[in-house]
Amino acid sequence: MEKIVNYCEEDIRENLSTYRLIYDEEQLVAIYNVDDFEDGKIIDTLYIFEIYRKKGIASKILDKIFNNNF
Repeated sequence: MEKIVNYCEEDIRENLSTYRLIYDEEQLVAIYNVDDFEDGKIIDTLYIFEIYRKKGIASKILDKIFNNNF
């Protein structure tokens, strides 16, 4: 887990403008990044913090990505 968080933190610092941070009030819930790739998009990172998993958050994020509303 720590390795994943460290990777995400480093990558976010380097590419902050492309990341989306999802908050519930002031608590960080999820982090994701979508990049342009050829004629589509590629999901580079999608991380949901453990206490927020199984609540449909990833599904909502993916719906936004698939509908090009991110």
